[in-house]
Amino acid sequence: GGWPAIDAALTKCKNTSEAMQALAQLPETTTSRQGKTIRVRDAAIRYAKVLNAVEASYLKNVAPQHQTLVAQTNAHLTKIFNPKKLTCFSYLSNSLGLGDIQTSIPVFLVGEAPWPGAFTFWDSTKKGNVVISIEANPGSMFFETLMHETIHALDLENTGTGNILEEIRTRLKNAGLAENDIAVVQGPHLLVFIQAGETVRRFLDPAHQHYGDVKGLYQYPGLQPLVKVARPVWMNHLDNKISREEAIKQIVDGFLKARKETAP
Repeated sequence: GGWPAIDAALTKCKNTSEAMQALAQLPETTTSRQGKTIRVRDAAIRYAKVLNAVEASYLKNVAPQHQTLVAQTNAHLTKIFNPKKLTCFSYLSNSLGLGDIQTSIPVFLVGEAPWPGAFTFWDSTKKGNVVISIEANPGSMFFETLMHETIHALDLENTGTGNILEEIRTRLKNAGLAENDIAVVQGPHLLVFIQAGETVRRFLDPAHQHYGDVKGLYQYPGLQPLVKVARPVWMNHLDNKISREEAIKQIVDGFLKARKETAP
């Protein structure tokens, strides 16, 4: 849709007045990955005007509570996460082949956000940016969400050789699956959930339960055939029972078989 263009335009804006100015510079239309023309500029400006109308009330009545929540969360991160952050980032980056962990990823903490409560998007320089809602991700789930969105940001910036997520997508498409097939879109995404959950469980909180288990995502009927393939294979890889190449092969073969069995 038109959100990538809007996201990129807003990353440096400090208030809604700046947002209206930035969005006025957008092209009138953009083209989606499916080739659809979307009228983005006028709708974006209308959206910014609505935000501008409520900005003063938000800053007076809501922002102070959100700022307190963000400060508390930052303090918690400093105490619990910072001593292990390099270990966590190295683990997920090395596991998925996502490049240099020294890459700086901007993370914006907010009190509340629409579903699903966290987002990763490109800025105007094609760099991944992350937004996480504190309210939507309590307890250890906040750490999993941070790991999850970090993977997305690194995935956006590392599309070449070594990126396991991209390798799986490429092999599935080369085998004949469409760009928007559920296995191509959601299959690698399942590895993001599994890797993020396991990173937290192994290094931050042994009692942590995966988002996919807590929220029921692993049980979604449309995803279950893919989960049954990806989860045991990736766990075997993380436990050093199978190689990277064998894990990729088993996942791709399993996804193709699952799609063949569930095709209408």
